[in-house]
Amino acid sequence: YPRAHLMPSGLVVMNGFRMEIRSWNPATGAWVSHGSSGVFRYYGTSFLLPLQNTTTEKGKILVCGGAPSSGGIATTNAQILDFNTGNPTVRTIAPSAFGRTYPSPVILPNGKCMVFGGTQQGFNNPVLAPELFDPITETWQTLPASTIPRYYHSAALLMSDGRVWVCGGTRVSNTFEPRTEFFSPSYVTQTRPTISGTPTVGGYGGTIVIPTPSPTTITSVSLLRLMNTTHHYDANQRLVWLQILSRGTSSVTVSGPINANIAPPGYYMIHVLNSALTPSTGRIIKIPGTSTAPPPDTTIPNIAITAPTSGS
Repeated sequence: YPRAHLMPSGLVVMNGFRMEIRSWNPATGAWVSHGSSGVFRYYGTSFLLPLQNTTTEKGKILVCGGAPSSGGIATTNAQILDFNTGNPTVRTIAPSAFGRTYPSPVILPNGKCMVFGGTQQGFNNPVLAPELFDPITETWQTLPASTIPRYYHSAALLMSDGRVWVCGGTRVSNTFEPRTEFFSPSYVTQTRPTISGTPTVGGYGGTIVIPTPSPTTITSVSLLRLMNTTHHYDANQRLVWLQILSRGTSSVTVSGPINANIAPPGYYMIHVLNSALTPSTGRIIKIPGTSTAPPPDTTIPNIAITAPTSGS
């Protein structure tokens, strides 16, 4: 399961599981080696770090977790592959508090990255406490622990309300963990900005108009692709910061993604954030969009309701 990311350049970069960093050019079919990270990561994970929606950025990848072998002790080593400063520059950054194999990666709507679950060695020593990575300071923070260990085949997904649903895991083959948990980041209990209606989404290089009752309090807008974790990695996962162009009396207008390398076609959650980086609940939109909002669905469903019988 290669950890592969579509970069702003259009290249697909593979990294993490093996030491070698490679890229594939979809236009030519050519593979290029970018050297070695020096760290083998059996079932680690990686993140494409938040993008700024510009023509000049080349992207950065956070690589963390994994073990030197299937039964090895997981590493706390973390690295950033920085394509903005090299081809790429490989930087070792502050280590995570826990080494993890089989972690589940999640990008939050405020641009911070989380890893959930995993184990410190094989199917032993599960890690209950998630960790939060700040791409600005490049530091880690340990957060409140879960109560259910998460092993191989576990997953974590961001919900539209900002919580993270954590589920699954197989400590023993074909014995699946049926219990799930929800993790609530600190912003869930804060006073949050709101999106008050359906955003109007334009095409690539266009604009997105977001209804909100307090446009003057909105300082940033994030676009976060719907997630789809499998085997402790999410190739779809990406966050794009959209530039605010103007504020109306009841809306903000932002730049839409400039091209499909920045935001591949598909469904995303869009969030408005205040100066404390507290995000709203996400609204699901399609990229690229059209110049006008779709008409509302006014069909009244025909639902038959029957009284329950005893014991049902």
